[in-house]
Amino acid sequence: MSDLKHINRLVLQQALTVYHWVNRINELRDHRHVELNGLCAVASAELWRRCDQLGVKIGLHMAISSDGCHVFNSLDGVILDLTMRQFEQDYPGTFWTGSLADSPHPHWHRADASFDSMAALQHYQVLHGWPQSQQCVTDQRIRAYQLIRKSIRLHG
Repeated sequence: MSDLKHINRLVLQQALTVYHWVNRINELRDHRHVELNGLCAVASAELWRRCDQLGVKIGLHMAISSDGCHVFNSLDGVILDLTMRQFEQDYPGTFWTGSLADSPHPHWHRADASFDSMAALQHYQVLHGWPQSQQCVTDQRIRAYQLIRKSIRLHG
């Protein structure tokens, strides 16, 4: 049980780090969006990547509806939504965790599609015409964002 607590704590620490990272990226965008609108795939894929590098497997999922799509993560049946505030701007937390039954927006937290890699998510996004700025960050875009992170550390 202590391993599970350690993994959960590790994932939540990474989630908080990614939440702040994606907020900084939002500040650097040409057209800053309120409450991380349009950055769900970027944030969720980055959390997936960081956890994967640590040897922790988390889910990378997409809800698909007539209103659009939303990307989020999960761990042992618990949803982690780093960009929940785009749906509930007065949400008091930094990011939302809970079960699908507890979700205030269950249609955005259904796992209609699940991905086993960032490349698979990006492939899906490209096929379905997602704007490039909203696509998950892979390969050369990771290097570009690493430069942004380095710049943020130096100046921020």
